[in-house]
Amino acid sequence: MIVARRLNPVGCQYLIGADDQRLRGSIASLCPIRPRVLEIHLVWSFVYFAFGRIVELTLLCFRSRESKGVEILVLRHELDIFRRQQPLPRLEPKD
Repeated sequence: MIVARRLNPVGCQYLIGADDQRLRGSIASLCPIRPRVLEIHLVWSFVYFAFGRIVELTLLCFRSRESKGVEILVLRHELDIFRRQQPLPRLEPKD
């Protein structure tokens, strides 16, 4: 009986000897995502995230002064609502 041993308890790497060629296909199918595909996905995910932030920053620079003022007004209103929801702590004589 030929048994494949794991090199790492987490992941998809297995130790396969030269006489275990017939197992190579079945063991490789146990790993759902190959490491190379995962790296490519991670890079494209970062590129998408960075591009979105650059576009947001560019649009922010070209916004009018009035729209920035309206946004500040809305943020101040949200802060007032949050302050009303959270009661102030009671101060004791020690404080």
